[in-house]
Amino acid sequence: TESDPVRALNAPHAIARVSAALPLAAGWGLAASAQHMGQRVSREGRVPAHTTVNAHLVWDVPTRPLVWSLGVRNLLDERYADPVGPEFLQDTVPRRGREYWLEARWRW
Repeated sequence: TESDPVRALNAPHAIARVSAALPLAAGWGLAASAQHMGQRVSREGRVPAHTTVNAHLVWDVPTRPLVWSLGVRNLLDERYADPVGPEFLQDTVPRRGREYWLEARWRW
């Protein structure tokens, strides 16, 4: 008899990522990325596929040592969870929704 292949826990059916960056005027740049994680198997069933989108605005003037970044992770506020191993009581761990961040880096 033919049987379905057994998939390892947390092994996605498919993974995809696409990124793009666009230079703007006077040291400004814009970047965006999207990541897709296919359906996964957990101990108690299946975890649905999800796609997250991130955006990133950068101000980087080569003659200045400070680089500023402003970003949004999970721009579309996708609600998803990741399967976990046997060391956890729950079957999945919910992930954060939309996050904003501001970063300053000093270039030496």
